[in-house]
Amino acid sequence: MEGKRKMSLGNGFLQSNPGLKRVSHALFIAMVGISLASIPARADDFSFSFTDVNAVGIGQDVPGTVSGEILGLTNNSTGAASQVIITSFPAGLNSVFGPAPINAMLWDQQNSNSFTETNGQVTAASFWAQDTFGSKAQGAGLFINAILGFNFLNLDGTDQLFVWGDSGLAAANIEPLDGSLTPIPEPSSLLLLATGLAGMVGAFRRKLAR
Repeated sequence: MEGKRKMSLGNGFLQSNPGLKRVSHALFIAMVGISLASIPARADDFSFSFTDVNAVGIGQDVPGTVSGEILGLTNNSTGAASQVIITSFPAGLNSVFGPAPINAMLWDQQNSNSFTETNGQVTAASFWAQDTFGSKAQGAGLFINAILGFNFLNLDGTDQLFVWGDSGLAAANIEPLDGSLTPIPEPSSLLLLATGLAGMVGAFRRKLAR
């Protein structure tokens, strides 16, 4: 009975002091905002790979597979990768950059860098970077589903040797790296967070009512 009387007095106190009521509501909203802001945004990483369509090497084609990583994407959004790294490639490309890994984001021409991630999968992509090292305008180049959907890599500084895969996003084989997808809080977790915050505000209100 005494507890109910104190609660009634506390509610009456807040009702008669609308300024304090607004403060308690603002405090609740602020705590919710701070808590949600503390939940890290997803920064997801993916692998890619494509294989030369002329498996035995015809003309300037070098047989083999190019593999790499696309880092720093955000789920359910379109934006630029933070890094695009070539992790392996056929030795026959005669890389002027030395062995892998090679960060194509450091090349001097960044022509296209756009990836769409939807529910943990890359659903659209266009990456095109070049470097003028060597005797031609495209001394080195990496294409991932760029221009006409090309998947292409050359590293020899002369644009004479390359791995040229099938065209299209599917041919780039973009897949999540193991363990790289940041989990999103489940609804039950958010409910627990809201319940805890509501309890904190209730304690604050009871303290004011004393």
